[in-house]
Amino acid sequence: DTWNFAHHHCGKLWFAGGLIALPLSVLILLCVRGQSEEAIGIAGLCVLAAQIVFLFVSVGLTEVALKKTFDAEGKRKA
Repeated sequence: DTWNFAHHHCGKLWFAGGLIALPLSVLILLCVRGQSEEAIGIAGLCVLAAQIVFLFVSVGLTEVALKKTFDAEGKRKA
């Protein structure tokens, strides 16, 4: 039950985050279109770093949700 809950919760976060990140990433990268390779690389690295941070945050949020929903033995709280 905890496995299914965690994957469902994290999947919802990733889906919502992806809906936000995709247009923002495209917009940011379009802003550096035609600029130097260095500028494009830095922008791409910043986009990538923000996406990785989001992935780590989503794991933390899922852990918090698990602790709110389940006890230490993995049983749903009443």
